Amino acid sequence: MPEFYEARRLRYEIQVLVGGRWQIAASIDDGRDEIARRFDRLDLEATERRVIDQAKAILAAVPAVKAVKVLRERQRDDGFATVSEIFAQAGSQPAETPLGVTPLDGPVGVCETVDQVCGREGYKAVGTLLRGFLDKLQIAPPELFHYAPYQRKLEENYGLVQGALHQLAQAQVKAAGGEPKARSAALLALAEAIGRRAREAMGERRLPKLEDADLERLRARVEARMGAKDALFWCNVAVARSLQGSPGLLARLDAALRWLERPLAGDMLGLADNYVACALDSSAIVHELLGHCDNLALALGGLADLAKGAPPRDSVADTPLAALARELAAGRLPLAAQSLWDRVLREAERGKPLARNDERREWALLTKLSARLVADCPAPMQAAMRAAFRARQRKIQQAEVA
Repeated sequence: MPEFYEARRLRYEIQVLVGGRWQIAASIDDGRDEIARRFDRLDLEATERRVIDQAKAILAAVPAVKAVKVLRERQRDDGFATVSEIFAQAGSQPAETPLGVTPLDGPVGVCETVDQVCGREGYKAVGTLLRGFLDKLQIAPPELFHYAPYQRKLEENYGLVQGALHQLAQAQVKAAGGEPKARSAALLALAEAIGRRAREAMGERRLPKLEDADLERLRARVEARMGAKDALFWCNVAVARSLQGSPGLLARLDAALRWLERPLAGDMLGLADNYVACALDSSAIVHELLGHCDNLALALGGLADLAKGAPPRDSVADTPLAALARELAAGRLPLAAQSLWDRVLREAERGKPLARNDERREWALLTKLSARLVADCPAPMQAAMRAAFRARQRKIQQAEVA
């Protein structure tokens, strides 16, 4: 009885996994027509070894290729064919950095109720503490608070939850006093209440949907269906559901800016403002909006201009950056503006040089920028801004004396 490779022609496909999809990288015949004798087992083994080596070479040379496989097609003279996989290999993946808790920069106000936690103070604290987790899922804190599947993913990282609660308790005790253990217990109770409410919301199948980016219409339909008392909560749930599948935080920022294209007031304007502010809490989003800056002084000046509603000169009118600047200029996004000013102050306090690789320009940039930012920033932070730049000046003076 003839071997399978003698009775049938063979063809090989090398397929590669790129972007989550398998693609054909090469099709290779067995080459039997090129030899002047019968195709035997040694020919089969040499052919398959060559095809597999080619597949391995593609996997090693092309970073976008996450895996390869080789399929062998056996075809009879009458056209009937069978296909089998003879090789498969995945690329070596770099070890994933364990998620951790980012320390808080300063004291945090105390929230006593779930509704207080689900506001700017709570969103900002969680956005700092769980930045790695949020960036991994590409979501904002309001979605984490109002959508149970995201909370389940967080619960899989129990140490992350405990670390965040501990950090938050310490920051709140620092701000308002009290006993850390009691504060931790109170925060845990609030976290459990938030989770319980989100899980119960998952069972609501008749919740109105956000359509045409119309938050006010959503609010009216939610009130008619659920009542006015918890309308803001249910609107947040509907918004979190609508954002599933959005490709990232920039897409969420763009969505929130589209909500603002219609007249908004009250808590719906606050909902949109919170989403924009939460997006701007992400360093990656700010860098993407501003683009490359030659030095820190230009970046801080650009952030200050944006907080006041002035977009960069070369921004295009229909981009998220231009839309954000228009809303900031109109005064409709006070939380987002404060997020930008908070970032400016943090960077000023960190002491990183304003002039990259040019110490001679540092004093001139410092003098010019400090006067501008102290004058432009909100009145409650002027003292802190002035102190940050004075500390920079003293550092330069001490370096010159030394």
